Amino acid sequence: MAPLLSVRGLQAEFANPRKLVFQGVSFDVAAGEVLGILGPNGSGKSTLIRVLAGLMKPSSGLATVQGTNIGRVGLVPQNFQESFFPSCSLITNLAIANGLTRKETKSRAEKALSTLRLSLSLDVRPGSCSGGMLQQAAIIRALCSSSSLILADEPFSALDASAVLSVRYGIRSIVRNEGKVLLIVLHSLEDAVSICDRVLVVPPAPYCIVPTPGCSQADFIENERARNDPELEFVPSFSELAKVVLMEGPSL
Repeated sequence: MAPLLSVRGLQAEFANPRKLVFQGVSFDVAAGEVLGILGPNGSGKSTLIRVLAGLMKPSSGLATVQGTNIGRVGLVPQNFQESFFPSCSLITNLAIANGLTRKETKSRAEKALSTLRLSLSLDVRPGSCSGGMLQQAAIIRALCSSSSLILADEPFSALDASAVLSVRYGIRSIVRNEGKVLLIVLHSLEDAVSICDRVLVVPPAPYCIVPTPGCSQADFIENERARNDPELEFVPSFSELAKVVLMEGPSL
């Protein structure tokens, strides 16, 4: 079966001054799969999300969804608090972002809220919301997208513990049932174990996923949790292996 998301030879760099962030990044993700991205600060995780979301142009390489260029995506940005129009209600923000009518947006949002077991009013404006409420709205906005690709950059950072538990399970359920792909940047090993099928553990920038002389390679880690038991919360071997790669992995 062909992968839903295919990434080939992506390279990204900043200018003024020039800084190579990553190069030779290639991987595939199947429909219904959650791929986590773990690595130290400054390793290029958020830059990869920005490139795939179309917010930053890669210097080389290609990313496709079902063989075509990536278009609209469901995105939970790291700076989620700045991603809403302050003069519009949350429901209007969601509709604008996804190019949907308010009626269709409300239907999709209510379904997502139910699956994530969240109680959030979407009729209020962003200025009336706490950080946690805005992050919940950003997650719902991404899940309302008609795109099969969801990109999330630390989407649990502002949520309380109880919300994190229900959101992790709910997002995973939606991705599986709707045949979507979720790429998610995480710093918590517990989050990775609970939601991811595989984890891409990257070394410090600039990192590379394909064999290149003189450049460290990232490691993929398979989650050993049984796929038919999504409520299983902790797999020690997965967690310990991820910890070893993060702390003792190859350096440039």
